[in-house]
Amino acid sequence: MSTFRYEAISRDGVNVKGVVKARDKNEAVAQLKEEMSVVTGLKETYDYEGLKDKLTSSHGKISAQSIALVCQQFAIMLDSGISISYAVKLVAKQTKDRALRKILSEVADDVSAGYSIADSFQIHGDKLPPTFIETIRSGEESGSLASAFKRLSDFFMTRHKLYAKIKGAMIYPVFVIILAIIVISIVMIKAIPTIANTFLDQGEDLPGITMALIRCSDFFSKWFWLIAIIIMLIAMAVIIYARTREGGMKLSRKMLNLPLIGNIERLNIASQFASTMATMLIAGLPLVRAVQITSKTVTNKYVSESIVNVMKNLEQGFSLGECLKRENTLDELLIEMCAMGEQSGSLEETLSSISKYYDYETENAASRALAVLEPAILIFLGVFVGFIVIALYLPMFTVYNGM
Repeated sequence: MSTFRYEAISRDGVNVKGVVKARDKNEAVAQLKEEMSVVTGLKETYDYEGLKDKLTSSHGKISAQSIALVCQQFAIMLDSGISISYAVKLVAKQTKDRALRKILSEVADDVSAGYSIADSFQIHGDKLPPTFIETIRSGEESGSLASAFKRLSDFFMTRHKLYAKIKGAMIYPVFVIILAIIVISIVMIKAIPTIANTFLDQGEDLPGITMALIRCSDFFSKWFWLIAIIIMLIAMAVIIYARTREGGMKLSRKMLNLPLIGNIERLNIASQFASTMATMLIAGLPLVRAVQITSKTVTNKYVSESIVNVMKNLEQGFSLGECLKRENTLDELLIEMCAMGEQSGSLEETLSSISKYYDYETENAASRALAVLEPAILIFLGVFVGFIVIALYLPMFTVYNGM
């Protein structure tokens, strides 16, 4: 429930002020009109606890792991016979994620007042994925809410494990690259100038490779701040451009063609599509609605837009296989399996099986990319360190031979 501060004129013609709790402004106005003649002002406000949650809650998306754990708790409680209104209150108290706890608390108030749990999640859960809300809605309408929460728990836990494995595989190369940048910056700004001054003070002619290293160090030391600013401006420009519709589409399309990363992206998209579609269809959603929700869960904007086109073609009477082949943005094997599953009437089972295959392939692709990146990074660092060593030792040999 949200809190609204109002100004109104009572039936006796007196100006009154106060607060009212409701799900939205329309409901707040309806409540006030039962007692007031005219509502002159209405503004959403927060009590101390609401403001505290507002300020301290996470602004990012709620993690798949948090959603999976909440769904598991719901499934266990509902199977044991606990009412949905009481279950929401219990889960809200036990949830550690602050943003999710706030959503559950608001949903608990709504459900206790007699509202649908799916509608309540849709109103308050703007950070929740549509897969979550639509599966709950389907389970609520079919009377199998506990089964719906169990399916969601399995779905989100599988997604969490996959993302965790990919993220874990990428931590090492990212850490090494960042460490290398820091070390190179310190060497170029601090170490090289000190050693270079020692050579220059001797008045000897230095080898070309040494002079090149000294000039690079001088440039880096003098313009380090400018280089940092340029890199930051380029990064900001790319982020701003990526947030536009045209920029997001172009960058998403190019990402699919990048070496190593592009393959991981394509496999991950196939995994997202297959697992989400399977979950939606098993929950009982129509094919067009399942495709519409899946388009919102795919993280690549270019592929997401193509799935929207698939939905439009489905509405015109084409089969899923034909629509996917026409767009040709998903993996070829996935398209063929969808066509076969649709023809055989076992699309849900086919998508469930193929999603496991793509989860496995995505994890393997991340491991293979790591196996290529590790030696590439080491070779680069070896070449750089070798260049510095040679550039610094050559003047020493020159001085030694002249003695």
